[in-house]
Amino acid sequence: SKKKVPQGLMQNKQIAREGGTVAGVARAEIERQTGKSVVTSANARGLRASKNSSVKRLIGGKKK
Repeated sequence: SKKKVPQGLMQNKQIAREGGTVAGVARAEIERQTGKSVVTSANARGLRASKNSSVKRLIGGKKK
């Protein structure tokens, strides 16, 4: 998003979607080449915890 400099929510959502697509393709290619899953139950728990703490940090830091 730094390269495209989105303006507004809709452009940010589109760029985020594009980034997610690129990441998904990269993950699928790594899995195809290695024959192993990149996401395991162990690292998925870590990702979930990281996401939750990021959301809490964003919500907690918000001024009212």
